[in-house]
Amino acid sequence: MNHRPVPLTRRDAMLGLAALGVGANGMRRAGAAEQAPVIVVGAGLAGLHAARLLQREGVPVRILEGSHRSGGRVITLDDVPGRPEAGLAVIGGMYARVLDTCAALNLKLEQPVQMRKTEATRMLNIGGQAILHEDWAKSALNPLPEGDRTVLPDMIASTYLMRINPLDSLDDWISPAFAKWDRPTDDVLSDQGLNAEARRLVDVAAMTGGSAMTSALHDMRVYRWALSSRERMFKDARHVVGGNQRLPEAMAASLKVPIHFGKAVVQIEIDESGVDIQCADLSRFRARRVITTVPMSVLRNIEIRPAPVPEQAAAIQQLPYADGIQIYTVPEKRYWEQDGLPPGMWTDSPIDGVRALANDDSGQVTNIIIDLYGPEVRRFFFMTDAEIETYALGWLARLRPSTKGALRVMKIVNKSREKFARGDWPYWHPGQVNRFGRIVRQPWQRLHFAGDGTAVLNRGAEAAFESGERAALEVLTQGV
Repeated sequence: MNHRPVPLTRRDAMLGLAALGVGANGMRRAGAAEQAPVIVVGAGLAGLHAARLLQREGVPVRILEGSHRSGGRVITLDDVPGRPEAGLAVIGGMYARVLDTCAALNLKLEQPVQMRKTEATRMLNIGGQAILHEDWAKSALNPLPEGDRTVLPDMIASTYLMRINPLDSLDDWISPAFAKWDRPTDDVLSDQGLNAEARRLVDVAAMTGGSAMTSALHDMRVYRWALSSRERMFKDARHVVGGNQRLPEAMAASLKVPIHFGKAVVQIEIDESGVDIQCADLSRFRARRVITTVPMSVLRNIEIRPAPVPEQAAAIQQLPYADGIQIYTVPEKRYWEQDGLPPGMWTDSPIDGVRALANDDSGQVTNIIIDLYGPEVRRFFFMTDAEIETYALGWLARLRPSTKGALRVMKIVNKSREKFARGDWPYWHPGQVNRFGRIVRQPWQRLHFAGDGTAVLNRGAEAAFESGERAALEVLTQGV
């Protein structure tokens, strides 16, 4: 006998969902939500700093971290000889908040041991031709006009943009007075008379999606910050003894409540009295206020209810993060002695650069790092780590035969693939500074935003601390 199905009413559906522990929004409820006055999403530097500031003011706080480690993009490769840094290479002298935190946590700092060999250990390789730095000015491959021929390819953009950079203060970049510079870097350099080949080298050197896809206002901000901090960045640079990863570890250990690891947030729902958080493992948390410090590239995959105002929602969805891959190797043969050239080089090939690091007291090269950045990195998106290794080392051997069989790959760091990073650092497409520069960091009801992409004055680790401090002050000001 055939039975016709009985139509399911909304009441029947809701009763069935309730029996399964599923709410009306389709999310399964896994018991009562854990309560806290403030929840911080993300245990990177911004989140840890915000949590420590709130804890100091007597505000109980919980941190939810999707991965199983603290530090975010700060990574000391403890399992690689030389223990190179895969983020936060040095703590610059102008990193005031970072240095204060190191002092408060009794972290011992030291002067970096030849952390980065630069001029004396690098050369150029353009079109497959090796060119020493001192020979660049006379090279037939140099596209720059007389008077600028000593400018190295990776310094062309900063040299030319700084000549017209109108930014005096570190926060000028978000001022409407400078909106006319929020257009492609490539266009601005073309207006300055740089020919197509010079601009091609600029594009190769770009650490973003390319000079046509980067706002000149963003680049001007970066170069103004670098100029204002250059002397103290290197002259007073420090390194945490044992690796910079020890900093976020010490910050996490100083918290009164342990970090909740493995808590990938999938939904943030705000109401009049608080915020509900749903995690991928079905655990639930509730707080009166929430600070999210995850990159926008990750936040865009978290459902926020109600959605922020359209421009802020668009910023979350559209702000780009640079793609980068680093291949960490140890030299098994000193190939630079075989060919008589410096161990490091900058190239216009799919391999952007090769860095030689000396990370011990001997002063000898301990690590060779192959950097893959800029527009060229796109070709690596769909490669496995094994394919990346084969392709990159193959290209390196083509450019420099002495490297064949000389390097042992220890680790490949691809932050674009890391689900809680989705990129290396934030930048701005043309037009985005004007559109999003001021709204991206504004609180949305009971939700506050931090992370280096929301900082105004600083870059790098100090930007993360700046943003965490701002978000914590917002919470304290608006009340918990």
